[in-house]
Amino acid sequence: MGMNIKSTIATVVALAVFVGLASYSFTSHREAGELKKEITQVKKINEESKQRIKDLEKQNKEINYKLHYANSNTQDQTKKAAIEFLQAFFTYDTSKSERGWTKVKNFTTENGLNSIKPAGEEPNSITPTEKDKTIIMKYKDADVYINGVIDNPDKANVFTIVKYTTTINDTTSDGEMTFKLDLVKQNGKWLVDKVVPASSQER
Repeated sequence: MGMNIKSTIATVVALAVFVGLASYSFTSHREAGELKKEITQVKKINEESKQRIKDLEKQNKEINYKLHYANSNTQDQTKKAAIEFLQAFFTYDTSKSERGWTKVKNFTTENGLNSIKPAGEEPNSITPTEKDKTIIMKYKDADVYINGVIDNPDKANVFTIVKYTTTINDTTSDGEMTFKLDLVKQNGKWLVDKVVPASSQER
């Protein structure tokens, strides 16, 4: 009788251990499966994130290239417009009823022309000067520095150092002047909208 009880107890204990192990094994297997699934999902998310980062980096490079190209192209155009204005403004002969401001209409806005034209004067009101009072101005060269064109694609700010010669009574001398020019883009063309005398230290 005692042996049967012991045998029964041993069997019950073994069965309990077996059930426990089976339950633990099933739970562990399920948790391992869920963990594996979670790891797979994380890896997938990481791969998608990496691809997204690559795509964004590619887009950023393309945008930076376009901005650089647009900015370089704009700088070339604004520099060209500034030089054309300066060439006209510093090339005139007063014996021919010319003044600097009478030569620049094609290179300025109305506001730009008014910023350099003496108040009350018009081209048809200017008379030729006598020979001994004639001033002949000739543009030589200019250093042009673009201060900014990227914040507003239709506006630019330029600093210039202009070199020229002045001839009076057959005597020629060299000169140099500095200006700040504000340019605006109108109908696809860059025009000088404001002219302000400046010093070389303001560059």
